[in-house]
Amino acid sequence: MHDELLIVHRLRRDDLSESLPGAVVWKTCLRLIGFVDAHDLDSVGLVPGDVVLGSDEAYRFLLEVICGLRSPLVGETEVMAQFRQFHARLEQCEGAGSPLAQLCVGLLSDARLVRSRHLDGRPGGPTYGSLVRRHLRGLDGVAVLGAGHLAREVLASLTRFRSVQVVGRSRAKARALERVHPGIEAASLRHDAPSDTSSGRWGLVVAAPMTARAVARWLARQSRFFTVLVDLRAEGRHDAIQPSPGGPRVIDLKGLFEDPGTLSADLPERVTRARDEIRRRAEAWRCRAEVRPFGWEDLCA
Repeated sequence: MHDELLIVHRLRRDDLSESLPGAVVWKTCLRLIGFVDAHDLDSVGLVPGDVVLGSDEAYRFLLEVICGLRSPLVGETEVMAQFRQFHARLEQCEGAGSPLAQLCVGLLSDARLVRSRHLDGRPGGPTYGSLVRRHLRGLDGVAVLGAGHLAREVLASLTRFRSVQVVGRSRAKARALERVHPGIEAASLRHDAPSDTSSGRWGLVVAAPMTARAVARWLARQSRFFTVLVDLRAEGRHDAIQPSPGGPRVIDLKGLFEDPGTLSADLPERVTRARDEIRRRAEAWRCRAEVRPFGWEDLCA
């Protein structure tokens, strides 16, 4: 079946980017990656800007994405968590023994190796939470829109604020974080009444894939005033949250990473070593493929 597996990489831009017919698609905040058999490539519906990769080149690219080397915050872990979720859904649909599921197992194993040797635990290395906290210093409370992996990562750095509210699509999902971080307030994005007026200065962190219009609607319902809004949405590149007169100061991803303390001094060297390790992993994967006489199924058996 899988004579030659290719990947199609497409940066997310608009509604058109949501579809890659004929491919098994992994979606991240920034991109779509479609896994497709070579003989099915014509059915994918390629658009200008799509990049098709195969063999070790595809494997290397996937490892760089999973390890966070192609993310705005180099070495971040959110994208690896997204790939684990993709793998789990794939196993449910196709079974753990499917060729593509087995490929994911190999990628995750190599990604853990690269991260443990070169990226994890780097001294002074930034996280989304630490960067957000720098921009919220001096505030009395923080509200976080979102209850997914990114929100969890940010919350770990916000527990020292006097008041923290987590607003999820459902209160149950927000309450799951409440159990991890006792003392935070769980709320529902759609069904809870507007928050009551609270004294002090508050910040808002948008850590959910919402449209700018949806964020504005939520803000309009609040009686609490927010001084600073930190927008962590990748969608903000083409759907920016616009500052309004008398509204909060808006900090987008670009502004977040322009902080002069963002990068540790040894990060470029660590990234170079990680890319070298990834290149060796990809070459080893290609050599393993070349000695298999029975195609993709044999490779992943």
